[in-house]
Amino acid sequence: MYLGNSNFWKIFPSVDTVAYYHPLGNFISFNKISKDQFAEVYKNPSKFSEHQSIIVHEMQHWLDHIGTLWGVQKLAKIYRAFDSIFHGDESEMFKVKELHDSFKGDKFAVYYSEIYNKIQGSAREPWRYSFSMGLRYDSLGHIDKSKPIFFAKFNSHNDLPVARVPLSTASLLETTATFAEIASRLTDIHSLDEFSFKIELKLFGDKIFKKLYNSDLSLYTVGVHTTTNILNIKDAIKGYEIASQFATLSLNLTTESFKKIIIPKSFKVKEWEDRPIKLMELKDRGFAFVCLLMNYAEKYGAYNLKTFNIERVLEASGLPNAEKLETDVNNEILNISKELGLEQNTFFNLFTTKVATGSASRNAVGIAQQRIETESYSKMKDKDLPYIICNDTYFEHDDINLQSVITKLKIAVPISREEWWAVYEFCELKTDHFGEICGV
Repeated sequence: MYLGNSNFWKIFPSVDTVAYYHPLGNFISFNKISKDQFAEVYKNPSKFSEHQSIIVHEMQHWLDHIGTLWGVQKLAKIYRAFDSIFHGDESEMFKVKELHDSFKGDKFAVYYSEIYNKIQGSAREPWRYSFSMGLRYDSLGHIDKSKPIFFAKFNSHNDLPVARVPLSTASLLETTATFAEIASRLTDIHSLDEFSFKIELKLFGDKIFKKLYNSDLSLYTVGVHTTTNILNIKDAIKGYEIASQFATLSLNLTTESFKKIIIPKSFKVKEWEDRPIKLMELKDRGFAFVCLLMNYAEKYGAYNLKTFNIERVLEASGLPNAEKLETDVNNEILNISKELGLEQNTFFNLFTTKVATGSASRNAVGIAQQRIETESYSKMKDKDLPYIICNDTYFEHDDINLQSVITKLKIAVPISREEWWAVYEFCELKTDHFGEICGV
C-alpha cells in the first residue's frame, strides 16, 4: 500500500519518525502501533501513555491543519491542486506548483540550518540567543532580495556557537504538537498520589529539558527556546505551554493582521534594511511569532503567571482583541469556502466538512489556545477524523475507477477510505512529478 512521499510532505523529513501526519492524504501513519494496540490506547489512554503521547502529537498536527487559518489556507491549496489535476487543463496546473512550493516554504530546507557545536545546555548553563536575517535563493539558484529569511542563533553559556536555524511555520507546528503531547502526559502525572506526582513531574521535566537543549533538535525546538529566552521563563513545561499559545496565535493571524502588527524597535536596524517589512508582506508566520513575543516583552516585561493573557499579547502588537480577531479569522475562512464553491471545486464538500470540524475545535480552544489547553482526540468520536494507518493496516484499491469516485465527490456522495486512497495516491504522484519538471 502506497504511504506517500513522506520525505517531502511530512513536517520534518530528516526525523526518524515512529509516526507522521500526511496533509495530502488526510491520514496518520503509526509505524510502531498495530490496529489492536491503537484500539486499546483509544479505550485506555492513561494505561499506554507512551503510545498515547505519540497519537496526541500527530492528532494535533491534523487539528492545526483543519482548525487554524494557516491550515485552512493550505487545505484550499491542496484541493485546488487536486481539482486542476483531474480537470486536465494545462493552464490551471500552476496550482499544483503553488502547492508544492508552499510546503517547501513552510519548512525551509535543512540547507538553511547549521549545527556548529554539539553542546548540551542545561538549566544552570542555558544557551544564549540572537537573531539574524538573510536572503533566500530563487528557483534558479540566485539570491532573491525580495524574500528574506529569519534566523535564531544559539550560543553556549560560554559563548561558543551551537546552532543557527530558521524559525519556520513547521517549527510552530512542532511546538503546538509537542505541547499537546506534554499536556497529555501531565494529565496522567496529575492523577498520581502526591509522592509519586512529585517524582514523576521532576523526571518528566528533566526529560523535556534534556531534549530542549539537544543541539541536533534545535530546528524543532527553536520556537520554545525563543519564547523562554524572550519572556525569561525558567520552567521547560511552562515554556512549551506559552510557546504553543504564541504559535497557535501566529497560525491564526489574518491577512489584515500582517498589515497591522508592530515590528519591534530592535528589528529596525540599518543592516537589515527593509527585510522585516518584506517578511510581513510575505506573511511569514515564524517572524510574526517572534514579533508577538518581542512586543509583549518590550511592553510588559518577563512572563508573569498572574498578569499574562492573550489580550495583552494582541494589544502590545497593535492587533484587535481576541473576540474581533476570532471573527476576522472566521470571515476569512468563510471567504475561502465561498471562493472554492464558486469555482465548483470537485473537493468542495470534503473541504467544508473538514473546515466545520476544525472550526469547532478552534472555537473550543480559542485562536491562541487561551480557553483550554488541548482538545483530546478521544472526545472526537463523531467528528471527521483522519484515516489511521497502523503497521498492520492493508487494503486494496487498484480496481477502483477514479472517474466514478470524482463523480461521487461532485454530487456530495460519501466515498470509502479505499476510494479516497485511489484519488489521493494519483494526485500526490502527479504533484511530485509536476514539481520536478517545472522550470526544466
